[in-house]
Amino acid sequence: MQALINIAHDEIIKCNPKNKSLHVCIIRHHKRIISIGHNDEKRTHPSAHNYIGHKIHAEMSAFLKVRHYDINYNKCKLYSIRIGRNGSVTNALPCKNCQKLIYQSGIKRVYYTTIDGTFKKLPIAA
Repeated sequence: MQALINIAHDEIIKCNPKNKSLHVCIIRHHKRIISIGHNDEKRTHPSAHNYIGHKIHAEMSAFLKVRHYDINYNKCKLYSIRIGRNGSVTNALPCKNCQKLIYQSGIKRVYYTTIDGTFKKLPIAA
């Protein structure tokens, strides 16, 4: 799991020059990363109308990057990671709308970082 946190840190360096808190979402198919998304305050999407401020959340960003691929999401894992301004890992529980998006995709194994920097499994209703 530490490797995923390192990837999230790299994503901050790449796309977050203002050093703000960043929420990163990683989708893995088997052991291969197929998508990395992050929250984006500048972009919107028609599907984002349910989100506060109509901004793209990390989960939606990750799904948008692979939307044209034929993926069996039942075999995927999703990791939601938030890195604070001070570089520490903190709570990244997906919002209710993102949880709905994840559920509709068919992903059953979802993990998010907690305030103490550990990963917790998100229960997905069947």
